[in-house]
Amino acid sequence: MIVALSSLTDFFRKIILLKLHGAFGIGEELLASNSALYWVITAVLAVIAYLVGSINFSILISKLKYHDDIRKYGSGNAGFTNMKRVYGNKAGFAALAGDILKGAFCAGLTLLILGEDPAYIVGLACIIGHCFPIWYKFKGGKGVATTAALLLVLEPVVFLIAFLIFVLMIAITKYLSVGSMSAALLYPLILNNFYNLVYGSVSVVVAGEKSLIFASPIMNICSIFIALFIVFNHRSNIMRIWNGTENKFSLKSKGSKEESKENPNA
Repeated sequence: MIVALSSLTDFFRKIILLKLHGAFGIGEELLASNSALYWVITAVLAVIAYLVGSINFSILISKLKYHDDIRKYGSGNAGFTNMKRVYGNKAGFAALAGDILKGAFCAGLTLLILGEDPAYIVGLACIIGHCFPIWYKFKGGKGVATTAALLLVLEPVVFLIAFLIFVLMIAITKYLSVGSMSAALLYPLILNNFYNLVYGSVSVVVAGEKSLIFASPIMNICSIFIALFIVFNHRSNIMRIWNGTENKFSLKSKGSKEESKENPNA
């Protein structure tokens, strides 16, 4: 499965490189990881990904369809859970789909053009844009759905393991936030062990001693940052869990805006 996905990615990457060569005269040698152009394009794609990530579908749907702002209700968060509780399952899952698609698009396109390390950087920029959107006064969501999209595109096996942990923790605790934080915190560890198992680790000399490191330092750094970032974005949920006021997850369609105003922990 892993070999097949890798071969398919390489196939589409070669097609895109041929198109770039025909349109702009950019050859594969110029997109080698040690070239300046490689990192310039990575930086440009990261900026674009931040702007794309700043398109928050929860806010868009609440404004265009309901002529309101989801951030005025419930927890004030512009994400799936708050959308579902205020406007119902259809609105919640529509916003979720949009947030997943934008993350998958940014990471997937970069993966095809430049490879996995730049895709992690660009995917991280998209997540930051989702959480701190420039279009909406830097008040957005918590980044869980966009992170899931990044994982689904770049590491489907790791995504599956993290998703199972996510579902298991929700089933045990009934808290969506606990599932999200548990999967996020274990994500770097799962990724590290997965790569060591499949590809082996790289040996480097640090301070005169050999150390085993993760197969890609960029991926390692990005995964740790994303994990801590998601937990940081759930700090209000942590306080509500501590105080016993966090709402438990339910697939029931919705409450109402009035209920959400009366219950800001929604």
